[in-house]
This record gives sequence, structure tokens and C-alpha cells, in this order.
Amino acid sequence: MSRHAQEATQLSRGPSRGHPVMILFLTLLIAGIALVAIGAAVDGVLYVSSVGVLLLIADLLYLAARSVWRSPRRPAR
Repeated sequence: MSRHAQEATQLSRGPSRGHPVMILFLTLLIAGIALVAIGAAVDGVLYVSSVGVLLLIADLLYLAARSVWRSPRRPAR
């Protein structure tokens, strides 16, 4: 297959999908914000707001752990 045919094949596939873990992170972040907003707006559903807050905390902890895992480890001198 020629180089031009390979490029055309890659272009026809459309934009690449994002990393599945990042998509999950963003989905959970949006869901947590939505749950907090719904729990604050509707009277008597404080548990929905608390679930949203717990979801946001878990999401932020995952983000912090991921940034620690991805940081380059340099030996001490």
C-alpha cells in the first residue's frame, strides 16, 4: 500500500478517540457536579448531593494518584 493510500485510510477513520481512562474521569467529574447541583436544588435529597461530593473526592484522589504515578522518578544525588 502506498504512503498516500495509508494517509487517506487514516484520515477516513475520523478523529481518534480519547484515552478511555480520561473519558471515564471526565464522565465521573461531570456526573459528580450534576449530582451536587441536583442535590442542592431539590429539597429533601441531601443524599444525592453527598453522593456527588463523594464522587468528586474520589475523582480528585484518582487524579492525584495518577499524577504521582506518571511523575518521573529521579535518583537522589
